[in-house]
Amino acid sequence: MPPRSSVKLLDSTWRRRWRWRFLIFFLGLLALSHFVQWARPPHGIVRLNQQLVQVPVIDDDERRTGDSTPLYYLDSRPPGKLDAPVLVLLHSSPLRPQALDGLIRELAPDFRLIVPDLPGFGASAGPELPNYSAETQAIQLESLLNQLGITRAHFAGYGLGGTVALEFAELAPTRVQSLVLLDAVGPVEYEWLGDPVLNHALYGAQLAGVTVAQELLPHFGIMDISTINLAYAGSYWDTDQRRVRTILEDYREPMLILHGDHDFYESVAAARETSRLVPQSELVLHPGGHSEAYLHPEFIAAHLRDFVRRAAAGLARVKTDAEPQRLHDSQLEMMPRDQAGGAYEIVILALIIVATFFAEDMTCIGAGLLVARGVLGFWTATVTCFIGILLGNLLLYAVGRYFGRPALRYPPLCWWIKEGDLQRLAGSFERRGLRLIFICRFVPASRVPVFIGAGVLHYSGLRLVLGLVLAGMVWTPPFVGLAAVLGQQMLTYVERYEKAAFLVLLLLVLALFAVVHVVLPMCTWRGRRLWLSRWRRFTRWEFWPWWMIYPPVFLSVIRSALKYRSFTVFTCANPALPAGGFVEESKSVILRGLAGAGSAVAAWTVLAPADDKAAGAARTHLLATWMANRKLAWPIVLKPDIGERGQGVAICRDGESATAYLARNLTAIIAQAYVPGVEYGVFYYRHPDESTGHILSITDKRFPQVVGDGRHTLDHLILADDRAVSSARFFLKRQATRLAEIPPAGAVIPLTELGTHCRGALFLDGTADLVTPELTAAMDKISKTFSGFYFGRYDVRCPSAEDLRAGRNLHVIELNGVTSEATAIYDPRGSLIGAWLLLCRQWRLCYEIGAANRARGATPVSLRELFEAFVHSRTTQKFEV
Repeated sequence: MPPRSSVKLLDSTWRRRWRWRFLIFFLGLLALSHFVQWARPPHGIVRLNQQLVQVPVIDDDERRTGDSTPLYYLDSRPPGKLDAPVLVLLHSSPLRPQALDGLIRELAPDFRLIVPDLPGFGASAGPELPNYSAETQAIQLESLLNQLGITRAHFAGYGLGGTVALEFAELAPTRVQSLVLLDAVGPVEYEWLGDPVLNHALYGAQLAGVTVAQELLPHFGIMDISTINLAYAGSYWDTDQRRVRTILEDYREPMLILHGDHDFYESVAAARETSRLVPQSELVLHPGGHSEAYLHPEFIAAHLRDFVRRAAAGLARVKTDAEPQRLHDSQLEMMPRDQAGGAYEIVILALIIVATFFAEDMTCIGAGLLVARGVLGFWTATVTCFIGILLGNLLLYAVGRYFGRPALRYPPLCWWIKEGDLQRLAGSFERRGLRLIFICRFVPASRVPVFIGAGVLHYSGLRLVLGLVLAGMVWTPPFVGLAAVLGQQMLTYVERYEKAAFLVLLLLVLALFAVVHVVLPMCTWRGRRLWLSRWRRFTRWEFWPWWMIYPPVFLSVIRSALKYRSFTVFTCANPALPAGGFVEESKSVILRGLAGAGSAVAAWTVLAPADDKAAGAARTHLLATWMANRKLAWPIVLKPDIGERGQGVAICRDGESATAYLARNLTAIIAQAYVPGVEYGVFYYRHPDESTGHILSITDKRFPQVVGDGRHTLDHLILADDRAVSSARFFLKRQATRLAEIPPAGAVIPLTELGTHCRGALFLDGTADLVTPELTAAMDKISKTFSGFYFGRYDVRCPSAEDLRAGRNLHVIELNGVTSEATAIYDPRGSLIGAWLLLCRQWRLCYEIGAANRARGATPVSLRELFEAFVHSRTTQKFEV
């Protein structure tokens, strides 16, 4: 059984590894789900007595594509009644068509019932169609009736099925004998947010959510045939509900409106407005809500049966028989919509509060538009926005206060606030906290870091609430009011230019992003310097990530692999190192291999992994003993035995910092004497058949520093330095605790002490100036002490360039294997093409030496082993200082 310490040491690594494994498993499951849906398209479950016809597929422009889609339907004929009236019963969305089974049983003895499962629903569910609008479904319904030879019928539509029935009445008015609307969708002004543009945006958000779920969840087709699917969301998104009012105004045949007096989904006001627009209609408001059609089908069936019988007998009113007063009322302007009330209002207010958590300003604009449409009162909308904003800001404060600094290392908080931001905020809160809270209310994109920072810094909660209330009282009413005043005109323009609305909205979002992230930062000197840093890292290839630089090199590698008939033969370049030093090579193993070089290798020791913090403290004693035996003084370099690119490397200048380092990192640690002087990267190689080696390149490493002037902060000095600004992001993070300091005039502040390019070091190409026969001989002598090493890069330090050229006073601090780079390519004066040429040459040599060692008996690792080693290196938790 492994000791508790082993579990503790590897816990974070295993968690990270399992996260990767879960991600790979999930992506594999998702790919399999999409493959299954492609290979065997899902389809709904066909019920007893349902029949099948093919109906046309309609595209977004309401044109037939030439394809067809299955439509299942029930054709129920009452026994012995060949002349029974035909009643077409249309289901709602998202309810399953089976919800009308009770109503079907009640009506079956009296009517020939045609009950289709509209495409995308019930048995007709299946692969995604381009259009699910009510107009499209009316065309498909007409195709069904044509195939059944039915020329005229009575229609009853439930919920959105009522809109389909109305669209059919508009499409083929002579084929409709009567129309029954069961808790049906009414004029768009009475739906949800009271405006076609706002409602369409709401339906768009719903469609986006369903689409993301169906595409990114491995459901193997189950969601395609479920109640909440693309057909449901698409039916609301694709349907132009503005047409409902026009169709109602033109409708001339008998109509019955059956509506629950407590219908939550379709308001009673909508039913009354529908009745006003159709003066010949009969309005029956029955007790109950939206579900009476399937909860009490006998009650609904009784009204429906009586109406259809009267309509079939010609006893129900048509428009020409309507009362004169109702005809007159139907010509009036739209009845003003009452403001939302009851549960309906609670839902809207809850949506506003939740929306403020994600986009405060946009929510205030949306609330103002609801005021403009009469859905909400001004003060109701304003107070709701104010409460939502206050709660959201306090939630951010609570996250910062109760999770503290550690939470800032993880998404999404690390995206919004950095350690350097905290240092600046600390001073600002101390000097003018209330003013800062008040001002950030008027500056977009500043609120999240300010309120989280206030929590992390434990700023007074009472003062925070006071600042938020004052700012909210000043900000919210005018903002909502302005949106209400201008909102109606804005919505009119959006409706008028509907086709360009999405493009305009996209441009507005991009413009807002540009204002927040570009224009506002460019108004300050610091913002301009940070943008200069981004620009340089974008335009100077030395800062590009490896995957942007290496594609041409990969082609050269493939060519070499084909030449030597092995992709992994390069791992034989250094038989003494596992996989040639591909990844995760142990520094202690390499340094032991160089033991024969004597004083040419900086003094070092390895501190074994600690079982727990107590054992970690014991390592401090071992470190002190080793330093005493070696007669070493501070500083000392501490670094993980397995690591790369300067990860976890620290220069400890006293026992306190070394103790803290060893307490945090319980893995195997290399302790090494600190070697002052100039640092170089010497890339060495030797062919196994040659007696002497060669130097491929030399990197002259420079460490950026700034000089204090007694007037400016360290933050300012970093951004003002022409070289340091290119790595400003790293330096500002590295020096986060000191950024507010003002260094004395003439004080030199090193920004980095590590010879790693990604950590701010400047790399210059010293190959032409520094390679000498003496240096080559010295590197040869060192390398030959390490049996089985032929290819890699030494990091060495020596007092001066003259010492390097002479090959004297060299101290090796590190040696890297086959995946080390000829880092001289990162010289800012060099070209990308020159870098490609040198890297291609480096890898050709690596394959050539590997092939030669293979001929001498070395065995390449398998491609699988190489891949597993690479994945392990990327999924293992790395220690950072």
